[in-house]
Amino acid sequence: MRKWRVTLPGNKHFELESDNPGADLTAQGYDAFGLMEITGLTIPENPDTGDQEVQLLTPPQLAALWQIGKNTAYELCHREDFPCVRIGRSIRINRSQLQSWLDKHGGILL
Repeated sequence: MRKWRVTLPGNKHFELESDNPGADLTAQGYDAFGLMEITGLTIPENPDTGDQEVQLLTPPQLAALWQIGKNTAYELCHREDFPCVRIGRSIRINRSQLQSWLDKHGGILL
């Protein structure tokens, strides 16, 4: 069973546990809704790097990887518990610690 965040018209939200949320919501009479899975998030492998996987990500790379906005990625980097380091004015995110951080937060980012 997977957990979903459902967004209804009027910006109403609720959580739903289902393996087929679209069918479940349609059966309940909802015809317009948005879905975002909030469990089971993982960091996908980067196919472009082959064996030399990038260990440090920039906030824009994180944004592209997670399909979130760049501003949201930078906001995450300002959290005290987020696995990033500052090198001068640059921010780098430790990819291996990122998965542990995500697992610890149960996929709920903000």
